[in-house]
Amino acid sequence: MRSFFQVSGRCHYGLIFVSYLAEKWQTGQTASLSEVTSVANIPQGYLEEIAGLLRKAGIVRAKRGARGGYFLAKKPEHVSVVEIVEAIEGPIALVGCMSKGACTVDKIYGTKCNSRWIWQRVQNSLVGEMRNLTLKDVLTKNNV
Repeated sequence: MRSFFQVSGRCHYGLIFVSYLAEKWQTGQTASLSEVTSVANIPQGYLEEIAGLLRKAGIVRAKRGARGGYFLAKKPEHVSVVEIVEAIEGPIALVGCMSKGACTVDKIYGTKCNSRWIWQRVQNSLVGEMRNLTLKDVLTKNNV
């Protein structure tokens, strides 16, 4: 895990991918990875990795065949931004010590860290905001 939370290009592309699928959801269509690659200018191999992570998390599904492709596994209003980020990046930790059992102050000095509560509060706020944002918001408020 990184020592601080940083949205990666992979996460950014993942949000673009599922946003595209959310647009397709409205018409009941699927999207092939090559279609998304050409429309969103995302490298195919990179998108395959992202699609695999999102599929494993149950956010997207794939359908085989001539009319196959990827589609959202749930309605856009039921997919939060935090679900997408955590599916791609893993658990969110603003600083490395926010991971369970990773606080070196606790381990070395046997005392509680004085700043941990600050990072916990900021992290809770960030995660809460991301939990409140859904793909439906992305579709309806894309010009914020």
